[in-house]
Amino acid sequence: MLVNYKHLGLEEKYGVSINLITLPFEDIVPSVASASAGADIGFGSFIGYLNQYKNLNTDSDDPVLFVYPAYVFKGGGFVTFDKGIKPLRETGVVSQYASDILQNEKFGYPDKSIYELVLAHVARSNDVPLSEIDTHKIVIEDGLLAAQSGALDIAAAGLTQLNETKRRGGEIVFTMDDVGFADITGFLVKESTMRERGDDVRAVIQMWFECVAYVMSDIEGNSRETIDYLDRQAATKYTIDEFKAAIEQEYFPTTTAEAYNETMTEEGKFSHQGIQETVIAFFGLSETIQITPLPPGSFKTP
Repeated sequence: MLVNYKHLGLEEKYGVSINLITLPFEDIVPSVASASAGADIGFGSFIGYLNQYKNLNTDSDDPVLFVYPAYVFKGGGFVTFDKGIKPLRETGVVSQYASDILQNEKFGYPDKSIYELVLAHVARSNDVPLSEIDTHKIVIEDGLLAAQSGALDIAAAGLTQLNETKRRGGEIVFTMDDVGFADITGFLVKESTMRERGDDVRAVIQMWFECVAYVMSDIEGNSRETIDYLDRQAATKYTIDEFKAAIEQEYFPTTTAEAYNETMTEEGKFSHQGIQETVIAFFGLSETIQITPLPPGSFKTP
C-alpha cells in the first residue's frame, strides 16, 4: 500500500522523505532493533513482537516499541498438495477427521509464530496435545515447496503462499479465519527513534493510512502502483482479481482512529488485548509486557 506515497505526493505534503527497504518478514524486527544502520520504522506482527519481546527489550536501554496498528491479517493458514487431505471447512474444525490428520500428518510452521498458535488451538479443540503432532520448524517461504515436494504433508502458508498453492493445484486445509484467529500488523520503532523523530514517525504512519484509503476507495482503479511493486518484489505475480482476493484476507482500516478503535480497545473487533492474553498463556510469557500505542489524537495532519 505504502508504495503509493510518491504517486500521491505525500513526501511533499508531510515534509518527510522515506526510503522503502524490502526485507523478508522475519528480518524486519531485527533490522529495527539493530544498533547499526537498519530500518527506522518496520512493519511487524503483533504476535511475533510479543514472542520476541523479552529478547528484544530485556536489559535494553533502547527498547523496540509497537507504536501503532496498521492492518489485520486474518487469512494465513495451512496448505497441502496431498489429494487425500480434505479442508477442515468441509469436514469440521472439531471432528474425528481433524483429530486424525493432526495425529497422522507431518506439519511445518515457523517457530513461535501465529501458525504455531493456530495449530495449537486446533489441536486443543480436538484434545490432541501439540507435543504429539509430528511438527517441523521452517521458514514460511520454504513451506510451499516442502509441501509440494512431499517433505511435509501440511505446511504453514502466508498470503502469498496461499495464492500460490491454489495456482499450483494444492489445497488450503484451514485458514486463520476458519478457526477464529487473526494477527495485527503494526509499526515498530526503537524508543530513541520515537523520542528523537516522533513527528516523522507520526507522519509516515499517517502517510500509510492515506495510501490505504486511496487504494481501498477504488481497488481496481487505484492499485496499479501496488501491483507493479508486487510484480518487481513478490514471489507471486498478481492479476487484479487475484489482488482483490488477496486483500479480502486482510482488514485494512483507512484512518488512524479506525485502526485504533478496532484493534487497541476492548470493544474492537480485533482487540489486541485478547490476542495478547492468548499469546501470554500459550507461550508462558511474562505478564509485564506493556503495549502503549500512540492514541489517534497524537497524529497531526499539516
